[in-house]
Amino acid sequence: MPSPIGHTLASWFLASIAERKIHPRDGAMFWAAAMIAGNLPDVDLLPAVVLGLEAVAPFHQGITHSIGFAAVTGFSFGFFFRKRGIPLSFGWFFFAALVYAHVLLDSLGDDTFPPIGVMLFWPFSSERFLSPVSVFPGVKKGSLTDLWDPHNLVEFGLEAGIFLPLIGALWLWKRARLKGVSRAKLGGPA
Repeated sequence: MPSPIGHTLASWFLASIAERKIHPRDGAMFWAAAMIAGNLPDVDLLPAVVLGLEAVAPFHQGITHSIGFAAVTGFSFGFFFRKRGIPLSFGWFFFAALVYAHVLLDSLGDDTFPPIGVMLFWPFSSERFLSPVSVFPGVKKGSLTDLWDPHNLVEFGLEAGIFLPLIGALWLWKRARLKGVSRAKLGGPA
């Protein structure tokens, strides 16, 4: 499973695509909400702070890692941003896509701790899914010292190696497009 770093970078990429629909005055709030939405399915790990990881592991990647959860939370975010001038249909779809992107990325990870896989299609099915090809080796989550474990550092590097080039390419494309628009407005060659 990707780490919060990977989920945040994936959310950043998706938010970069959608930011044209956002009014500049709501930009910071939109970006914060996008990063939260992209990591929200892991809210099921919060009880581990008190109970320990072993106690909550059987409940991880359950309902919060599903299309149903994505739809409900996407609607909540969409409703919030509707009052800020973003159409509910766009906000709902965008934030649901961010949440569901987390779920899809988790389905591409190495999962060896039961229950295996994510409930992609809950509430329509409680079946768990896991890609036969593991893109993300997953992170060790035992303690804060595991953060610096060589295995985790490799995972962080892999995630950065996947998502940062996508973010950079999108930024370069937007910049080139903006320069083309500016030249066209000035009467020069686009």
